[in-house]
Amino acid sequence: MNTKTIHSVSGGNNSRYQLPLVLGRESKLNPGKTKVKRVNTLDPGPKEEQTDVSSSSHTSNADGLHGAENGRTPGEAPEGFKPIQRRQTGMENVEKQAQEEKRKSEYAEKIRQAVKLHYLRTTLTINSKPASRDQLKAVKFLHGANLNNINLCFDYSEAPPEIYEDSFKQSYDHINFDQVLRYVSFRRIELQKPPVSAVKARLTRNRTQTSNKGRGRDDLTVFFNWLKGKGVKHILKVMVDDLKDPSHSDKALEDCLRPFEVEILDWTKVDLCPETILTACRNVRQLYLRWSGNRAILRAWSEPEGLAKLEKLEAVHLVYSEEQALESADRITMYANDFEERLNESAAANPKRTLSNDEDDTGGGRRILVFRCKADVPGSERIVREGAFAKAQSGINEMSLQSNRWLNCMDKFADELQNTCSEFVKPQNGIKVALIDDGADPYVESLRGKIWGGETFSRGFPHENGPSPYYRSTKGHGTVMADMICRVCPMARLYVYKLETHTSLNLATQTHGKEYIAAESAALAVRAAIDQKVDIISMSWTVKETVENRDGVNTFRQAIKDALDAGILLFCAAADTGAIAEVEYPWSFDQRRIFRIGAATADGRYREIHTERGRYQMTLKNALAHLWLRLWQMV
Repeated sequence: MNTKTIHSVSGGNNSRYQLPLVLGRESKLNPGKTKVKRVNTLDPGPKEEQTDVSSSSHTSNADGLHGAENGRTPGEAPEGFKPIQRRQTGMENVEKQAQEEKRKSEYAEKIRQAVKLHYLRTTLTINSKPASRDQLKAVKFLHGANLNNINLCFDYSEAPPEIYEDSFKQSYDHINFDQVLRYVSFRRIELQKPPVSAVKARLTRNRTQTSNKGRGRDDLTVFFNWLKGKGVKHILKVMVDDLKDPSHSDKALEDCLRPFEVEILDWTKVDLCPETILTACRNVRQLYLRWSGNRAILRAWSEPEGLAKLEKLEAVHLVYSEEQALESADRITMYANDFEERLNESAAANPKRTLSNDEDDTGGGRRILVFRCKADVPGSERIVREGAFAKAQSGINEMSLQSNRWLNCMDKFADELQNTCSEFVKPQNGIKVALIDDGADPYVESLRGKIWGGETFSRGFPHENGPSPYYRSTKGHGTVMADMICRVCPMARLYVYKLETHTSLNLATQTHGKEYIAAESAALAVRAAIDQKVDIISMSWTVKETVENRDGVNTFRQAIKDALDAGILLFCAAADTGAIAEVEYPWSFDQRRIFRIGAATADGRYREIHTERGRYQMTLKNALAHLWLRLWQMV
């Protein structure tokens, strides 16, 4: 048998250099074994090591050409060959870990969102079930001290019925919103158009003649787009007053609601189209539907292609007026019964059923609750809202009538000084003034762009949706005070905190008496002003200590102390009790460090009121002058 001897040279066992052993192959004519001889040339005695190795156990570049002769196909690995495995560098583990962290983060966000929605849902009264939490608790739970003044609702139900888009944005752009809102409420509002030139007006008329958009309104699209731009994505309840003709078009309604996830819809347009509802808010859970009394509408709503296609719909509130219906009361009742029966038949036949988070699968098929509600007297809601708006406006008008020469002089001086100081005063040096009152209306021309934030600390529920927001003055008093502050120092930044008020009851006559301030809300407002690091706190009211509010007053006293210790200037009102010596806060806490403002006559003299123990108080004129001086010193 022919063999081939191959010598390899090695540098010994301790050598750093070893030549690789290269196996040759005999001629194709003499296939056989290859003899490998390893010779250590560095050792004293020649040592030879011979190893007979089968040719098929080795690979070389020739294997690709001649592998077929050894019973292998070209490119096939020899028997017992171990392929080279890629060494792991750790990048795979890093990528897996990153994917796992991303997955955990997504799950955590879903859990957080579910808890948040559940918490906010329990702050609303739904299906006559009272709310188990209030908005104040929700804000604290979600945002703690709420230094960024995050709002959980937007209420425009008592604002001006007519407004320009620029004026609206100047008035309300300071508001920050959570991505999820408890509710959004709009009164009937008409967006005013700015004046245009004669040429542009003529072009607009020509364009209108060629393309008629219809009578339907689209004003609210501007306001809902504004909410979208503020980062709002989810609205639990939407309420819109759209009863008056002409109402918004179906397209406008879809454009308003489609960008949001809406759970409860109360859009007071009569006989809403079910296809419009499906397009605008497919995941709606509660519907308030205004019905004209037309049976055809009920049948359209109860068709399989109607409301039953809303997979998450749980309840329908059918709102109608028997006085305005053409049919008798008995026939209206028959129509409503038929609607409820047909609606649930269509819902049970709908295979695409999605249970909500708060709903249990009872296995009894889908059923939609139907509540029948009597409509209020037409226009009553609008009259009440316009009355509240008129009351707030009357306060502004009264303030304007009582304006005197000193205030007019201050207006001119402040304007001149503001124009001069604007050249060298940096914007970040603005004075922060906390106004603790009954709210302030930002749409008043003198306050547009002057309010930087605020919060309401009222736990009262004037309606089922929650307390009145801080950007609505209950009686106009806070708006007057805000206007006065801005007149003295136009560069001031206002932070408005709304107090909770209660009305006393005269047991003898069973009539409502005077309003008084809840001490707990006053303490919370002062604490919020401290957290906001304001320079001045304005409190034009007093709180008396009683047996019932002793704990609240103690909390208020501590907040006043902390504000004074923080170097904040406190301005408060004098009591209207005359010669009666009563302890009233905040001034009674520290009479040396708190500025008290008393009443004065039109010519600037002190009103006839007794002062005990030499207590010092200022008139409004003196107080404004002192406040002006301190404000401009800070600038």
